[in-house]
Amino acid sequence: MSLSNRLFLGFKRLCCPKSWWHHTLATFRWKLIQVAGRIVHHAGQLIWKLALDAEKLHLFRQIRKRCLQLAVVT
Repeated sequence: MSLSNRLFLGFKRLCCPKSWWHHTLATFRWKLIQVAGRIVHHAGQLIWKLALDAEKLHLFRQIRKRCLQLAVVT
């Protein structure tokens, strides 16, 4: 098993909800990474607008929060 596969498995187990553990890398890419969006410059700020539903946004926030918690611990 390659290092990238091991890192992906670790990410899934440590940062993602248990219901997502069975997903493959391709599924993650389609459901989380390949999200339609654009960067908008407005009032001197860069804003990242994503085309997400509330459930997927909540999932993004959960994963990000867990990654930050792990970064602080180590």
